[in-house]
Amino acid sequence: MGEAKAKVAAALYTTSASAAEFWTVQSVGWCLVLLQLLGQTTQLVSYKSAVAWGLAEPEVQITRVGVEMNKGVATADTFIQFPFLLVGLIGMLTHGKGFRGGWAEICLLCVAGITLQWPLGWLFVVEKASSVSTEWKLPRMTLTIHYIVGVPISALGLSY
Repeated sequence: MGEAKAKVAAALYTTSASAAEFWTVQSVGWCLVLLQLLGQTTQLVSYKSAVAWGLAEPEVQITRVGVEMNKGVATADTFIQFPFLLVGLIGMLTHGKGFRGGWAEICLLCVAGITLQWPLGWLFVVEKASSVSTEWKLPRMTLTIHYIVGVPISALGLSY
């Protein structure tokens, strides 16, 4: 029975669909590595640089509390999500297309979950903060495009 499963698995991983899956995950994943380094990790080193590059909101829009919340998310992403992302992508590369069911896939699924989870929490905070404070001045279109469109596409690419 185990030999039959291995033959079926080998046949599945040689199809063009699995090659498309492999390159979809790799492409989205390495783009997220770049975005992670630029957007999240930069905030820990120099929040002002992240703002200047358009990768974080300025204090005048989100108050000092919002800046510290951004830094908190950046810290969690840098020290939790980023290692999972690297381990998953490198593990997938070193084990080829047959990464399903292994540690690489588990790491990438963790990243996909984190990628979907934090923007929802942040949107809730922004919405509540906007209703109780006039100091929060985030444009709605920015939130819509970045959080509602971009993040789910990234997470779905990793869980493809």
